[in-house]
Amino acid sequence: MMNRLQLSPQSGTHDAFRKWLSYNPEVRPGLELPNINWNAVMGLTLATVLSGGVWFGLGMVIVDFWK
Repeated sequence: MMNRLQLSPQSGTHDAFRKWLSYNPEVRPGLELPNINWNAVMGLTLATVLSGGVWFGLGMVIVDFWK
């Protein structure tokens, strides 16, 4: 005799899935662009460039001492 496990969706799962698929007129995907903090972007870019310059200079000093 073969016993089979039969799973049926529970009503809570079904209701959650229905709510997930329902239309919400307040949500407008694609119409609102995220705000970008350009000062933060420029600050991170400046910090990255300065850090790269320091590491490059340190590498040049090590190469000069190596010779």
